[in-house]
Amino acid sequence: MIGASSAIAAAIIDKYLAAGDSVVAVSRSMQSDAMATADGCLEWLQSDYSEESIQGICNRLQESALVFDRVFICNGILHHAHLAPEKRLEDVATEQ
Repeated sequence: MIGASSAIAAAIIDKYLAAGDSVVAVSRSMQSDAMATADGCLEWLQSDYSEESIQGICNRLQESALVFDRVFICNGILHHAHLAPEKRLEDVATEQ
């Protein structure tokens, strides 16, 4: 789960942990207290998303020999003063 501190990511993480799955989460933020009860099923990796930090996480995961079934990417900007969430495919612009 990349961008694990977002509300959408937290809901997805909760769903998979409740099903007994293991989750690897990457976030700029520290692990929240709410996620601290995952009993070893959640590995939380902090990153500033710099190239060096991402490479370090990739190396760590490669060394762990984990096999991933799914990857969710929940980081990015949903909206700000000049950008609103897309409602239709036609609303998506390459500049975003």
